[in-house]
Amino acid sequence: MIAKECPIVAFFLFIFTLAAFCNETPWHYQCIEKNGHEYHVLEVSPQYYKVIAMKAEGTLRKKVGEFVKAQDAFAGINGGFFHLTQANDALPAGALKINKRWISKAKLPRAAIGWSNDNPSVLIDRIKTNKNDEVFPQQDRSDLSKALWQQVDYIVGGTPLLIKNSKIISQHAPERVIKSFLDEKHARSAICIKKNKHWVFLAVPHTKESDRAYSTVIKEGVTIAELSNFMLEQGCVDAINLDGGGSTALVLGNKTLNQPAGDRIHSTAFYLERPVLDVILILEK
Repeated sequence: MIAKECPIVAFFLFIFTLAAFCNETPWHYQCIEKNGHEYHVLEVSPQYYKVIAMKAEGTLRKKVGEFVKAQDAFAGINGGFFHLTQANDALPAGALKINKRWISKAKLPRAAIGWSNDNPSVLIDRIKTNKNDEVFPQQDRSDLSKALWQQVDYIVGGTPLLIKNSKIISQHAPERVIKSFLDEKHARSAICIKKNKHWVFLAVPHTKESDRAYSTVIKEGVTIAELSNFMLEQGCVDAINLDGGGSTALVLGNKTLNQPAGDRIHSTAFYLERPVLDVILILEK
């Protein structure tokens, strides 16, 4: 198995690593190239950074970089899945809770991450909700787990659950995820929590088959199994898959780290970053 630093971001990585060293800020970014895949990994410490979820106004969408710039955030990643109506309005397709206010519920048992910045415990599990806004975790059904889920300020849904208690989840039937989504290679976004409570944000780009003839640099996406294995290698204790495909965008400062996998500009080999409904932002405390 071959793993190396991605050459296209080597200089950018050096500049940011130097800045992190000089300011003694505990974060780390790495681009890893392994077996044709490109993994963009950003790790941050909650001791120095806070994490929030944010949604575009109404049913509009914005690029992750636009969210980051508007909030003067350190970094950001696309959030949960969404769907478009016939009127091109964007609506969340899973659980979404922002600043203690529910935007959308989890009707099916789907993976989600929940947290509050005044509490170091970050929750990752499959959850369901009811009309009374109660959250029911599906893996850890203890009274303590249920109580903690009711108290979090933020919840962002994804699918599927990748890792729980340092063990890969290979059975995804409860989340009703279609087989092709699991087994085919796609651009992916994921998030996890390590044993030291650090957050890890991941983006994996992918060049669509239809566009490969026009692209000089082919990016090979990953399956859910490949994604899970990589996240476990990073020391993830609990991890979930976020929205991916054309929505995949990990932004650090004013730079989108991964090659966008949205619509291609036909006159060039460049891809457009897809606007999304919600994001997870990392802010300096």
